[in-house]
Amino acid sequence: MGPDRSADRAKGFQNEPPGPGAAIEAQADPHCQRPRGVAARPTACLQPVMSLEHFFYLSQIIAALAVIASLLFVALEVRNSTRESRHRAGEEAYQKFREVQLEVASNADLARIWSQGVHDFFSFQPLDRTRFLLVTHVFFKNWESIFLVHVDGRLSDEHSESTENMAGDLLGYPGIQAVWSARKRYFHQAFRAHVDAKIEAIPNNSNSVLPYEFPGRA
Repeated sequence: MGPDRSADRAKGFQNEPPGPGAAIEAQADPHCQRPRGVAARPTACLQPVMSLEHFFYLSQIIAALAVIASLLFVALEVRNSTRESRHRAGEEAYQKFREVQLEVASNADLARIWSQGVHDFFSFQPLDRTRFLLVTHVFFKNWESIFLVHVDGRLSDEHSESTENMAGDLLGYPGIQAVWSARKRYFHQAFRAHVDAKIEAIPNNSNSVLPYEFPGRA
């Protein structure tokens, strides 16, 4: 029988370089316990990927994002609702303003009273004077509605500009000013100050062109 070489083989195994499994075993969690005799594996001692605490935090983040999305949606809805409300308020005020104009235009007798009254309110007989006074009062009331809606922020500057220009020009007629002087105590204080300021700013000359005047024509 030849010499026993088991001792030599044992020494050779001890001198062999460590393999991949040994590296993995060296990197394993020192607190990880496995049954004796079980070889080290890459997944032997991995910690759980997500704990219950991680799931809790993730759920909180998702809930917060959902709340933010809901608030953004509500903000957009409120914005659209506000825009629609402003548009509706302006349309209602303009509709009343147009109704007065159409009423005067469609009624020949009322048109005659309006045309004469803007120039000389005091030349009327009592009946026609009262009719002109009432129509002009409605005109100022509709203007006041547009003014207050605009001041309240429910009507844009662009929508109120045309009314302000037209109504302001009508203040140049002496008959309109006469009715305003007689009836202005029935209007809102802010609107009274607004109209009075416009009347004071009217130039005192005969060269200004009024809404119902046509320069160069008799």
